[in-house]
Amino acid sequence: MRAKVETGIAGLDDILYGGIPKGNVVMVEGPPGTGKTTMGMQYLIKGAQKNEPGIYITFEETPEQIAENMSNYEWDINILEESNLIKIVSFSPQIVHEDMLSTSGIFEKMIRSFNCQRIVIDSISLIKYLNKEESNVRELIYSLRNILHKHSLTALLINEEIDTNINIHSIENFVVDGIIQMSYQFLNENIRSYVLEVIKMRGTKISNYQHNYLLTDKGIHIIPSYVSGEIDRDLRKKPQEIIPTGIQKLDELLLGGVARGETFLIETDSLTTLYKLILVSISSQRIKKGEKFLYSLSIATTIEEFINIFKRYNIDLVKELENDQGLFIEHFRRSVLKEIESKVANVTSMTNEEYWNFLNEHIRYEVNKDKLEDKYWFTSYDINTILIKRGKEFLYSIYGELLALVKSLSITTLMHCNVDTVDKEILSLLESKSDGIIKIWSDVRYQYLQIIKSPLNINSKPFIIETINEYPFIELS
Repeated sequence: MRAKVETGIAGLDDILYGGIPKGNVVMVEGPPGTGKTTMGMQYLIKGAQKNEPGIYITFEETPEQIAENMSNYEWDINILEESNLIKIVSFSPQIVHEDMLSTSGIFEKMIRSFNCQRIVIDSISLIKYLNKEESNVRELIYSLRNILHKHSLTALLINEEIDTNINIHSIENFVVDGIIQMSYQFLNENIRSYVLEVIKMRGTKISNYQHNYLLTDKGIHIIPSYVSGEIDRDLRKKPQEIIPTGIQKLDELLLGGVARGETFLIETDSLTTLYKLILVSISSQRIKKGEKFLYSLSIATTIEEFINIFKRYNIDLVKELENDQGLFIEHFRRSVLKEIESKVANVTSMTNEEYWNFLNEHIRYEVNKDKLEDKYWFTSYDINTILIKRGKEFLYSIYGELLALVKSLSITTLMHCNVDTVDKEILSLLESKSDGIIKIWSDVRYQYLQIIKSPLNINSKPFIIETINEYPFIELS
């Protein structure tokens, strides 16, 4: 595995899984005002703080102008220059290439004089502007990359142009080892939102998604759309309290699975169907560990259908119910298998107050009784059913108390909500009270899963959900 050069730029090393592969030549491109020069200088300063000297070559501004422009940040460039850790030099683009090719040129002497390891060239767009012939541009960019490779310099090339349709016919994009695009969009007349995307990076895996970033007094701060760095697993609950979901990639993302007493919201849209397999996989693992279950199903799923899905996971729910290992809450007038009638609480005729008392008193009693014997419960219920049968006001009035109840009883909670049929207020309430959120959606061709909230603040990129023939019948890719 190639060594990585940490950029030191907040968020960027996470996106690059540790940093830029040593010796890569990376193009940083975008329109004016997106912070490209700031990123370049920040990259050198962070290197200098790690005793990795660097050079900033500018074609358009003097070293004094660059230092003045950077004075708004919390950086003391003059001290770093005096310490021979950073050099800012101004070259004419007409002679820089010729000088770099010379073994006795200023460039060669400079990088040898202080063990230069990092370099920023600002900007190659001026080289392209002064060389109208495409063949000349191709030769210049190609030889520039080779010179930087020869000296094992990890380089950022600033490019004022931006091509959002990256393809192999764009010679500079083909030649360089990496491409970082910076751009912005207007949220309204006065507010810009800055976006960064790593288009490619040889020698490392990357996040192929857009990430917001801020221009702060400390430089650029990138907010990854998911966190890829190593997490202190000691912060997780005791291993015996964490039960795997049965889905390998999901367990990796959740650092082992879902811990006892946690509340997870499963958000879906109206086209999604594979969430049922995810819920059943999580549930089957908990049943195999001896936990009892409390299910409240949606209008789209009958108890009999649910039982049949579990059979694929080698779980006989009828037998579990007969052994007093669970309970169903039925909100609709539907037929029920005779052998499990006593284990299905039909609440269709209950008022809201009666229903809440049933949960608060009967369920509390059953769970507390089992806790004395070191037995635990988990519950899976459908939010849309509560809204249909009990109303929005009821959910608002009892939701906080309901979660406090399940927390106090160490009940692991899986809530399902079709977000297409609820308003923003309800969704905000659900999300704010959840320990974790698993978002599942469809674009007709594929169904996707993304963790957008978790107990350790670990978020993920979107994964495609694939159906497979073996247990657990789905995988994330």
